Amino acid sequence: MEIEAELSLAARVQQSLAPRSLVWNDVAVEAYYSPARTIGGNFGVVLPQGDELLSLLVCDVSGHGIGSALVANRIYSETLHELERKTGPGMLLRRLHDFVHDRIAPDGFYFTMAAGRFVQRGRRLAFAAAGHPPGNAGLECWSPPARFAKRNPRLPRRYSAI
Repeated sequence: MEIEAELSLAARVQQSLAPRSLVWNDVAVEAYYSPARTIGGNFGVVLPQGDELLSLLVCDVSGHGIGSALVANRIYSETLHELERKTGPGMLLRRLHDFVHDRIAPDGFYFTMAAGRFVQRGRRLAFAAAGHPPGNAGLECWSPPARFAKRNPRLPRRYSAI
């Protein structure tokens, strides 16, 4: 019974790493999170930084289960630390890569991340990705696959995704 309680707590902690939908200035961000397993190595961030900056990112640590969840939690904490310093997307990825390499020693796992920072003045988006397909795939309007739309019928058929 103790292991079930531990796994239940781990699942609640993992769910807390899911991004939340919000409206920032005149920008609407819709977030949806559905884990493949109870716990794993995925997280997202939707972080307004005053009225001028909005940071968005998704991360996927390879594998599933407790190990991936622990690594994801540690990368999440370091990500928030860097975002508080207003680190841009490219430098964020570099610093996270160095952090994981120096502190966690990535033997047997890897992580991928896509990060964007929207700047209200000039309405610009800075974007960087590592380990993902070319970055423009997430910046265009797209229709979610049928299986995705069926899971969450509240999402419109077409929307902008980052």
